[in-house]
Amino acid sequence: RPGKALRSSIVRGGWVLGGGTPALFPDTLALILELLHAGSLIVDDVEDGATERRGAPALHCAVGVPLAINTGSWMYFWALAELDQLDLPPARRLAAHRASIATLVRGHQGQALDLAITIADLDPTSAGGLVSAVTRLKTGALCRLAGELGAIAAGAEPSARDAIASFAESTGCALQMLEDRKSTRLNSSHITI
Repeated sequence: RPGKALRSSIVRGGWVLGGGTPALFPDTLALILELLHAGSLIVDDVEDGATERRGAPALHCAVGVPLAINTGSWMYFWALAELDQLDLPPARRLAAHRASIATLVRGHQGQALDLAITIADLDPTSAGGLVSAVTRLKTGALCRLAGELGAIAAGAEPSARDAIASFAESTGCALQMLEDRKSTRLNSSHITI
């Protein structure tokens, strides 16, 4: 079930801002981001006990938890395998792999924080900081990777690459906050991002 393809748009933007020619954009970059995002949603739905995703039953409800967890994990590895197949100079490929792995680590740290903290147990003045941290580690990190991968693949200089990645991260966090504001999806057991 397709989503909004936000991360695909960001990776394309990172490519163009990084100096890449729009007509030469490697579509596999967008696929990599969509695979990472979809895999994270499958795992997130299992851990959150969500029963629905994008207007239909969550994957674990349709095929069972073991197959859903395997599918979500496989999507991470598939994305990394696709990254390795890109026609990039070795230094860019290494930078892309390092950025992707760092993002997977940050995303899982954010999910652990999301699951471990009960918002009802927090002082109300701490809740905003927690939501901000989880948003940065999950949505922000994946959007950062989208911009950064595009810039890396295009051959952007490190300073430009970092600026593009930072902008993409801020954009992702802002859009997540907007989405959360619209849906107000906080519950008493943990934060749902």
